[in-house]
Order: sequence, then structure tokens, then C-alpha cells
Amino acid sequence: MYPVLHIGDLHVTGYWLMTALGVAAAASYVALTCRGGKVGQVAWYHMWTLFCIALMAAFIGGKLAGMLVNAPGILRDWRVYKADPAALWAALTAGRSFYGGFLLLVASLWWYSRANGLPLDDVGAILTPSVPLYAAFGRVGCFLGGCCYGVPVSWGVVFPEGSLAPAGVPLFPSQLAEAAVQFLLFIVLAVLTRRIRQKWLIFPLYLGGYAVMRFLLEFWRGDPERGVWLLSAGQWTSMLLLAVAAIIVWTRLHKQYGAPA
Repeated sequence: MYPVLHIGDLHVTGYWLMTALGVAAAASYVALTCRGGKVGQVAWYHMWTLFCIALMAAFIGGKLAGMLVNAPGILRDWRVYKADPAALWAALTAGRSFYGGFLLLVASLWWYSRANGLPLDDVGAILTPSVPLYAAFGRVGCFLGGCCYGVPVSWGVVFPEGSLAPAGVPLFPSQLAEAAVQFLLFIVLAVLTRRIRQKWLIFPLYLGGYAVMRFLLEFWRGDPERGVWLLSAGQWTSMLLLAVAAIIVWTRLHKQYGAPA
């Protein structure tokens, strides 16, 4: 609940501070996982290239998807925004979408891995746990800024004036709930990465686990302009990604063990 943090003469938003800490934590995890120069068949320089591509893709994809999410409200109030270009630009660039960044991230890493002949199983096993670790910090940043806030409840968190959430109203802390689940997913995936032979399972496990968690938490999200055909855009995307995770698992198991007799 600190939209802007004051560190001496430095003024930084809580969201961007936590985002920077999330990047540092994710980079540290990748560095520790890659200790020794290689993990599987992926050289360290390829891993750091992939990590940098992931950061850029997450930012660009998140912003583009955020614009799409904000578009209905902008079109509804087009007369107002048409007369104020600065307000139009602020509305377009106001938010980010985790799913948008994640989808572009996955597509970019798949392209780079295929272009350089890298084993997708190893790439996924190394990088996937860093995604929920980064996202956990990011959701704490959302809490500090007041975005992605929850529905009104009797026992919730009350945000102050100046945050993006409605001030003075007890709200469900959806940001902290998601941060906790993301961190739990990180721990589970980090342990499994070192203990299971079938590294390809790491990515669909995260995909399915996060999709289920996000679908359920969306019922307690209270920020506006999110409904699409009775469900939110996040819930529709969650169902799509859960289906993708199931298809990946079924395809790999079918390829490994063949059709039943």
C-alpha cells in the first residue's frame, strides 16, 4: 500500500521496485541452476540469452495485452479521450497483463530454442520455475500500488488515498493471495526440476497449476473492465492454457508409451 517509496532523495514506485527484485531473484535462481557451465545440453550463454529474451517478451507482451484489456473502456468513453490525447495515451499504457507477457515469452523462447537447436525440455525445466518466482514479487508490487485489487469484503485490506484501488473500502487481498500461490509453485517446481527425470513435465505442471489458481482467484478480483461473456478474460485464458497443458501431457505420454493395447 505504498504506491511511491521514498528512499532518501530517490522516489520509486513500489511496483517497479518489486519488479526489479523479482528479476534479480529469477536471475539468481537461473544462475544457481546453471552453476557449472551447463545444465543438460544448454550452454550458459544460451541460458542468459534466453533469460534476456524472456524479460523483453514479458514486458512487451504484457503491455500489448494490457492495451487490449483497456480498449473496451476507452471505446466507451471515446469522446472524452478524443479531446485529450494525453489521457488517451495514459489509459492505453496504464496496465499490464501477466498472461499477455507469458504467452509472448513462451513463443519467443520456443523460437530461439528451435532456431539454435536447443532441447526444449531442458530449457523449460531451467527457466519455468523462475517465472512464478518473478511473478510472486510482481504481485506484491501490485499490492503496493493498489492495482489488481479484490472485491469488497468485511475483513479485507483498506487502501489509502492515492493508490489505484478504491480508498477506504475493505478489499480482498487478491494480489497477496496470488503472490503466495506463485511462490508455492516456484518451490514445488524447483524441487521437481532436480528430482524427476522427465524434465518436460515441469512446464505443463506450471501451466496447469497457475491456470487453475488464476481461474479461481478471478472470482475475487474487483478491478473493472474485465468481463467477457460471463467470465473474465483471465478465466477464458486460464481454461485455454489448462487445455494446452493437458494436450502437452497427453501427447508426450502417448509418444513415450504408445497407444494402449
